[in-house]
Amino acid sequence: FPSHDILFPSHDTYPQSSRTDIWTNYDQIINGVRFAKALGYIPSNHAKASAAICEWSDVAAALDEAPTPFVKTIVDKILNLSISQALQGTIDFEDQLYLSALFIPPTFYPKFPVVFVDEYQDLSPVNACMISILAKRARIIGVGDEAQAIYGFRGADSSSMSHAITELSMTL
Repeated sequence: FPSHDILFPSHDTYPQSSRTDIWTNYDQIINGVRFAKALGYIPSNHAKASAAICEWSDVAAALDEAPTPFVKTIVDKILNLSISQALQGTIDFEDQLYLSALFIPPTFYPKFPVVFVDEYQDLSPVNACMISILAKRARIIGVGDEAQAIYGFRGADSSSMSHAITELSMTL
């Protein structure tokens, strides 16, 4: 389910004052969920929280303005509901990588001797995590141009190429 579809049925369970806060912060809530999934945030009260690859502060930094504690509470609630629904078989586009990278054991995936990655500069942290799972003990060939990093709005890390060069001992 898209985050919107999760938010609004649960919207009715909140007192009127909170409903107003949800509407007032709607964009920040929805973007918070999107960035949380792209960056690899898992709410601290979730059983798989230790698998998170970022903290709430990373999600907050990606948003246009600092989220309130109320926004974090709603984002965490939506994420927990989304994860639960996805693990039961109902996923949205953002869940495809988020759940594959953070909730499915790496032993489930085949290993490849060589992994090719195009547009490496546009990888989000969750994309990079998935590549590392698929490329255990493999050669990674990444093609990209840091000057063309344009997907920050969806969680891409504009320094993903320089991180790969450092962390994976890649060469230019």
